[in-house]
Amino acid sequence: MSYDPNRSVQWPRAWSLYLRLVVALPVLVLLGLATLGVAAFVLILFGAVATIGLYMFGIGPVAVGAVATGATDVDAWGTVEWGVTGGWLLVFVLLLVRFTAHQVRSWLGGVAEWVRSLTDTVDALFPETPTRPVTDERLVATTTALAQQADLPTPDLVVAETETPEALTVGYRPSTTTVVVTDGLLETVGDRELEAVVAHELAHVKNRDAVVMTLVSSVVAGATLLFGFVWGTDRSHDGIDGFAPYVSVVLLPIVFLARAVVALVARVRERAADRGAVALTGDPAGLASALDTLDTTLDSPPAEDLRHEELVALSIVPPPRESVESKLSWERRRPVLWGLRRPVRRAFVLGYRRAYSTHPPTSDRIERLRSLERTAERT
Repeated sequence: MSYDPNRSVQWPRAWSLYLRLVVALPVLVLLGLATLGVAAFVLILFGAVATIGLYMFGIGPVAVGAVATGATDVDAWGTVEWGVTGGWLLVFVLLLVRFTAHQVRSWLGGVAEWVRSLTDTVDALFPETPTRPVTDERLVATTTALAQQADLPTPDLVVAETETPEALTVGYRPSTTTVVVTDGLLETVGDRELEAVVAHELAHVKNRDAVVMTLVSSVVAGATLLFGFVWGTDRSHDGIDGFAPYVSVVLLPIVFLARAVVALVARVRERAADRGAVALTGDPAGLASALDTLDTTLDSPPAEDLRHEELVALSIVPPPRESVESKLSWERRRPVLWGLRRPVRRAFVLGYRRAYSTHPPTSDRIERLRSLERTAERT
């Protein structure tokens, strides 16, 4: 492999990327606060309704008793206190009664899935994907040298037994990081390209991207779980006493906007990892070649291999998607004014994909790497 242990490394600082993070993170904080506000509002509303009901229920007998006995000292404060306490207890009872066992299991399953995503072990994250230790001494030596160059502990190396060419890092702390490569990756790329891929993953570790993405994604996870809690996960569309549609008016924009911001942060981190890989290897052409090879290969992944689905979101390149044309095709008669609507629909599909993609376009990444190569040649 082309690694040069005597080359000094200057970790890149791309101010344009930092500027995007400076803009994105406050927006996520505001969206997170808005989600907490909606959750508090829903809880307070139910508590208030139950409290008022129990307060009226409690003060009635007291007032009747006072009139019948001629008493003038009514313990109003005790009535209010009883109503408030009973009202909040009733909230939780009603919530338990409201949701069926299936709904509770489904909602708790969503919570469990999010908690599982916080786990930093390969076996916990990918229980259905067999793995084995890396035995290629050249890959182990190169990874060790690159980790030393990046001032990182040497990560563990494992091979995931799937034909989809992918690479990713698992673990929030550099000391517990595992670099995962797949059989498909080892069979697809050459030594120079594999070195660049490993350097890209180590750049993610250096930048603490797993921690960053988990934190920013928690806003989306929280809003989505709250949305599912309000509606009920059996899709009965009756919400909680007809209140769900009104909450959705606030929650849906939060979810969609937060997802767009999280995708923006993910794209920024991918570009930063590309720059970090170049800083470690000094070989932008190697990473450009690897991206081109992987992107071409993933255009037609093996249909029979379904085990890669859990790994795809963390892949060095994005998974393949249906073509835009397939989204615009019609089996029956075309709609009225389709000639005018088609360009608008195409623009919408492309815009949506760009806004919610977690990776920059591979062609854009390759062009940036080639630009870095041209700059290095001039100097």
